Amino acid sequence: MSEFEGWLETEFKTATARPPMMAPLPTQAAYRRAIDEPAARPHLARTLVSAFAFVAVVLGGVSAVAARTANPVDIIRQAAAALGACDGDLASGHFRTCLGEFTTSHLTPTPPPPPSPKPNPNPTPTPTVSPGPSPTSTPRPSTTPYPTSTSRPTTSPTPEVHHTPAPTPTATPPVPPSVLFSETFDEDAPDSPPPGWTTDSGGWTVSLDGSNHFLSPTGTGGNVTSLGNRHWMNYTFTGAVRIFSGSGDADFIFNYRDPSNYDYCGINGTDLVLGKVVGGTSMPITSETHTSGSPWTVIQIQTSGSGFSCTLVPGGVAHPLTGNDPGAGSGGGIGARGDGMVGFDEIQVTSGHPN
Repeated sequence: MSEFEGWLETEFKTATARPPMMAPLPTQAAYRRAIDEPAARPHLARTLVSAFAFVAVVLGGVSAVAARTANPVDIIRQAAAALGACDGDLASGHFRTCLGEFTTSHLTPTPPPPPSPKPNPNPTPTPTVSPGPSPTSTPRPSTTPYPTSTSRPTTSPTPEVHHTPAPTPTATPPVPPSVLFSETFDEDAPDSPPPGWTTDSGGWTVSLDGSNHFLSPTGTGGNVTSLGNRHWMNYTFTGAVRIFSGSGDADFIFNYRDPSNYDYCGINGTDLVLGKVVGGTSMPITSETHTSGSPWTVIQIQTSGSGFSCTLVPGGVAHPLTGNDPGAGSGGGIGARGDGMVGFDEIQVTSGHPN
């Protein structure tokens, strides 16, 4: 074996130990240079062997097992012959076709003859039980099992029956709520009405508490503003209210259909009040004393069809207030109504209800 073939043999053993990949192929000039220049041989050897492994294994020349067990020198020479025969097709794009044809005609091994059947050690159809260990018999074409001898117990353990448990049904994850509307008034100019809001009665403006922007009424009484009828249904409405001084009234409006028909929930003095306006007449539904100690009290309202509930978050009332308005079955919009020095801020409406 020449020194160059020794390099190739070493690289062949390494290449066939991993899955074959088609590597970029060298030109014949690079192949001839590697014969004369030892420093160029390792890279060329890896390229040749990887290319042959691709040709022989992937394109059907020899199996991966045969490639690993064959004479490395013979296979290396065949690889060089294959690459040399197809070198002229490198630039034309037909190289892989040439390798496939060369592999089919030169590298396809002759399949080994089938093993001769071993003689049956038991000529009689009924096997006899011998005291010594039973010899391993050649598999028979018949699928009839050997009869079990009654003179000695079987050594095979009784197979265990494993019961596959029924798969546990996977719960469908809930659809996350989507934000229908959000307002902080931080981008709105102070001392002017907020864009997008309609004043139904009284007056409204954006006010400042330090650097915080919020919505506040300016009229002496009966101040109502809204976003109009958005036809929202089955949603969660949260917002913060604050009474700066005196006995102000700060209510969030929901299920708003028009200025004379809507539902409301808010702070009136020390009470959380839930009610509705029907035909312009305000009708309180229920109320409860709240214990919110924060200057800004967060109110959460949830609607479901014509029913609704109202509470404080994270707490402040013993239980949510609930009510029903038959006229609200088709949904509506949101708004605010307030009297006195009160403020509204951090408004958000999301579809559905939180878990």
